[in-house]
Amino acid sequence: MPSKSIYAPFVENNVILCSRCFSRLGDIEKYGCDENGLWFIASCRRCGQKMRWYRNPDGTTKTIDNEKENSEENAFSFHMENGEIVMKSE
Repeated sequence: MPSKSIYAPFVENNVILCSRCFSRLGDIEKYGCDENGLWFIASCRRCGQKMRWYRNPDGTTKTIDNEKENSEENAFSFHMENGEIVMKSE
């Protein structure tokens, strides 16, 4: 059985949403530690895609340098404003 791809979620101000449909994630299914720190995996409640993110020891969401580089290449980005996700051009 082929495994599902695991994606990085949409994270802003410690709000973690599915990066595919911007819905809430379900319960944490797996967790562990690797060279980037503590990681967690949860599936989206709506579309079922798996998301993996990292946290710092103090509980805040950690961004990985590769994710920052990839986000700078885009012509637009998503941000949370007043509880809604909005798209802004770079």
